[in-house]
Amino acid sequence: MKRLKSILCRSGNPLECGKALQGAFFCFLALLSVPASAQPDKTYNYNPGRPGFAYGSSPLIQHTLSVEAYVNVLGETGRPWDQSGVLVNGYMLRYSPVKRMEIGIGTGLNRDWTQKGTSLSPLYLMARVNVVEQGENGKPGLAFVGQLNFPAGWKSQYAVSRGVIPSLTLILDQSFGNLWVAYNVGADWSVMDNNTGLFYCVALGGMPNERLNLYGEIVGDHNWVYGIEDGAHAPSARVENTFSFRFGGDYFLTECFKIDLSVGTRLHSPHALEAELGFSYGIPLKKRP
Repeated sequence: MKRLKSILCRSGNPLECGKALQGAFFCFLALLSVPASAQPDKTYNYNPGRPGFAYGSSPLIQHTLSVEAYVNVLGETGRPWDQSGVLVNGYMLRYSPVKRMEIGIGTGLNRDWTQKGTSLSPLYLMARVNVVEQGENGKPGLAFVGQLNFPAGWKSQYAVSRGVIPSLTLILDQSFGNLWVAYNVGADWSVMDNNTGLFYCVALGGMPNERLNLYGEIVGDHNWVYGIEDGAHAPSARVENTFSFRFGGDYFLTECFKIDLSVGTRLHSPHALEAELGFSYGIPLKKRP
């Protein structure tokens, strides 16, 4: 998923966090050195894959490369940071080779503070295909996102996935002037772990001006884990339910450079708080005629 949002490291060392942020910051300083003439074709219409959990139905502008990175920290309330603190650095590349379609690749670095280990987030490949373009006055847009998540940390105590996990998400969104709403529903399957997941999200946002976008979203995630209990002759299943809320916004510093910030909370016990800082930079690789 955008996913595998629950795959986060358990690192709380401020020095390590600072180093990670420094690396991402200098990478984006280098990207900012791209000539001003290399701007997206539509001012302030560059559409990265972040922020937030929800996808929109509109892929990147054709022939635009999106370079994205983020840092996410999370900790359970009422517990010491070194027992529940979480940190992940994520990195993504997305590109639109043809109109109404984009492809992408992403991964990340996790530091597990409690287990004294560092691991690589699952490498994923994705494709977003727009079926119906969103229109004005509430005309809905429709798209699908397919994703393959590949294992990382294989055969180690820091393993975060096993086998290839496919997922498929259905996207429906609408726009009403400066307001917008997006609905996502999807599923993933892990054959090796006997796990089936269902996830959904409703996001509501608004654009006070052409540079600023604010949003809030509610996310539900349900995982059915199948297995055979001791002494039982038939498979059994347990359900793991997760509900969370996130509020945030993104802002265009230039026509192609966007920064985003969000905060969120888990809506059930054990309660947790999270914060995320992200960057997106769009590079048009081919000018439109």
